[in-house]
Amino acid sequence: MRYDNTDYRYIRSTMQEISNSDIGALHQTMREQFREQMNRRGNTPEVASPMKTILIIGGAAFAMYAVFSIGSRFLASSRGLLYICLAAVIFFIFSTTFYKGVRNSAVSHDKFKSFVFILFSVALTVAMPALYFLLTYENYVEKIYFIAGVFIGGIGLLFLIDILMIMTEKIRIYSMSVSATCTGYIRKISRVSDDTGYRTVVSSSPLFSYETDEGTIEAFYDVLPYSMSVPVAMGETVSIDVDPRDQGFIMAPAGKRIVKNIFPAIILLAVGLFLIYGVLHGAVDGSSFNLTFGR
Repeated sequence: MRYDNTDYRYIRSTMQEISNSDIGALHQTMREQFREQMNRRGNTPEVASPMKTILIIGGAAFAMYAVFSIGSRFLASSRGLLYICLAAVIFFIFSTTFYKGVRNSAVSHDKFKSFVFILFSVALTVAMPALYFLLTYENYVEKIYFIAGVFIGGIGLLFLIDILMIMTEKIRIYSMSVSATCTGYIRKISRVSDDTGYRTVVSSSPLFSYETDEGTIEAFYDVLPYSMSVPVAMGETVSIDVDPRDQGFIMAPAGKRIVKNIFPAIILLAVGLFLIYGVLHGAVDGSSFNLTFGR
């Protein structure tokens, strides 16, 4: 994507490799750029309102309670359907945020990828409660296990779709190769949560300068890999793949993006298929999952 020196989220530097001690200085630079951007726009940084957050969470909780209260009256003997509908809602929220179109993402540029993903997400979201009525098992527990397999396997398929789309990016989008010179480095600092709380992560990309029909363009990868260092040296000339329709978009290295999706895709697909296989072979006795498959 094209480099914009007014965008505070992306920090330009000449350091090919940074250490943990450099993150604080880069973060301070980002904050200063943010303040400058707000001043140029003539407004002040927006501060999240605690009351607004409370109202949103409270409203969502009340709506969920109302749905379950009304549903339990009409479906008193089919609590499983309520659970399935809740799972479908959770899946839809997960799937629509999994590929959220943000500026630092090839998703917003890959329209076909977004279309396929949304189509799959909607189809699976509708299929989950529909299966509850279509499945002929007498006990609703068997239906829940089967649909749980569909739910988990569906998430695995999301990762598999991502792998396939990344593998075909060069053919579908970035079909033009140009020579470009590294003139600097772009980094983005983010905070992510894990088991230990929040931690700071750094995404990095070379900043390339290259000649096109539109003139000289400075741009960096559409997806910034998580890395403290960049393999391209300052002043080095390399071949990059760009979108011929808009030569300001550069394909990010595909290897790491594919590898990070392989493990969750395999695990989730395996678990989902295992649950479906168990139900089909009588491993559910109506209240629990019997691994003997003896019925």
